Amino acid sequence: MPRILITGTSSGFGQAIAAHFLDQGWEVVATMRNPSAGGLPVSDNLRMLPLDVTNADSIAATVAEAGPLDALVNNAGVGMLNVLEGAEIARARFFQARLTDEPTHYPVPRPAGAGPRSDRGLRADPPANAGPPAA
Repeated sequence: MPRILITGTSSGFGQAIAAHFLDQGWEVVATMRNPSAGGLPVSDNLRMLPLDVTNADSIAATVAEAGPLDALVNNAGVGMLNVLEGAEIARARFFQARLTDEPTHYPVPRPAGAGPRSDRGLRADPPANAGPPAA
């Protein structure tokens, strides 16, 4: 029977991934800081181990106790809102273009009554004084 170790199984994606692999007949080594079976299916193929992914000794102990693995899903992490996750998409795209040099399009200001837009009002490079789009 194949064995998978999944980090961060206390909730969310990690918990769903563990349930999926249990349904597929895998032996699942579910890890989390404070092991609790809440939310995970009852199964003889489920083994829960404590793991703090920020602690090298904890990682070494968990890997040793888990034994040979066929797969690893490293899902554990710290959830926090970064500077762009809470931003409107236009503002996020503005910063993405600045950080990655990816081509992007910015609206070209047009005076009222300027007639039809042959360029659809877009240009590849923003004007020199362009700042982030207004919120």
